[in-house]
Amino acid sequence: MLRFNYYAFLVYLPVNDQFFSGKWSGHYMYGDTYPDGIRHTSTPFIINMTVINGNLKGTCEDIFGTNVFEDTAVITGFIEDNFTSFIKEYPCLMQFDEHMQRKVFPEFPSQKIHYSGVFEDGKFVGEWDMDMSFEDHDGNIITIMHAGTWVMEKCS
Repeated sequence: MLRFNYYAFLVYLPVNDQFFSGKWSGHYMYGDTYPDGIRHTSTPFIINMTVINGNLKGTCEDIFGTNVFEDTAVITGFIEDNFTSFIKEYPCLMQFDEHMQRKVFPEFPSQKIHYSGVFEDGKFVGEWDMDMSFEDHDGNIITIMHAGTWVMEKCS
């Protein structure tokens, strides 16, 4: 006699646009390229997203959107099967100076912060990265790749 394992069946059910749409809570962690004061610290965020035919659009609220900008960051991307990839953009450019103070440049567009991850065990887990470019005192363009990790779960 075959036995039906209900819980094993649930693991393999495909997840749809309606499930992924809604409010998600998580945090991102700064990686090894950041200075000691920030490296390996985490920042909480809330994402409100709508997914239609796998296309993802929404907003991301974190300490920068709340304390620095009047508007929230915008996210755009996709979800395919249990994989997601999206870009987060703040309302304008923000960078940290050599003293780790935030500097906002309203005349320049935001950096594009790329998030990718997989949905497993009831949450998204992944990595994020962004390029930061600046001109040094000699006029040379320096580019630094910053990266870290992130995780988020759907709010009930």
